Amino acid sequence: MTDELKAEGEGRQSLLWNWVLRNNSNTFNTYKWSDPTWAKEMEQSIDNAGKYPYKNAADAYLFSSNTYLEKGTALDDSFHKTVIEIIAGKKPVESIDEAIKEWKSNGGDQIIEEVNAAYTANP
Repeated sequence: MTDELKAEGEGRQSLLWNWVLRNNSNTFNTYKWSDPTWAKEMEQSIDNAGKYPYKNAADAYLFSSNTYLEKGTALDDSFHKTVIEIIAGKKPVESIDEAIKEWKSNGGDQIIEEVNAAYTANP
């Protein structure tokens, strides 16, 4: 085994990356080569976003959906794959419409129905 592989296996690359090359910030990663103006703007953006926490009300009810428990991971993986392909330029943006239709027809509509029923029963 080479020294490089041994070091990688022991996590030394991560230590070097996180302790030497990264600036000390608890909110996001900036590095020694990051533009200071950009870093300041990013920190301000994160501070501003923290004032408006996002809460998805459905999260509390997802696991009451048998369909989500059975198909949720596969549905999400398929949908996310399409999103990544769009971002990577492998598919046109319009592909999202077909991905949504596929998600809904393969169990997503049933998940929505089950989550809404759980919410109605226990708001």
